[in-house]
Amino acid sequence: MGLTVRLDRKLDYRALGSLLDQLRPEIGQDIVLDATDTEAIGAPALQIILATAKSCRRHGFSLTLTAVRDELADQLQHLGLSVSAIEAGGSPLEKAWA
Repeated sequence: MGLTVRLDRKLDYRALGSLLDQLRPEIGQDIVLDATDTEAIGAPALQIILATAKSCRRHGFSLTLTAVRDELADQLQHLGLSVSAIEAGGSPLEKAWA
């Protein structure tokens, strides 16, 4: 089984504590992030999600983003990421620098 976390509407610095509290103890199972309501994401929240995705993959689990709105997908693209890159735990640029 896995865990589904419904993400906040705005993933800005005010949402970081809640996001960490929801994700930190859940490593060790598949995680679904429901972005139905999410309109905006900041770089720190994105870093938390990427770190969680990497940790999930390292331990044989998955992180999946669902119901990503166009606004959020556009913001991710401006940050050099896509939903599939996040689910894989990083961006193609990061792998190029490794």
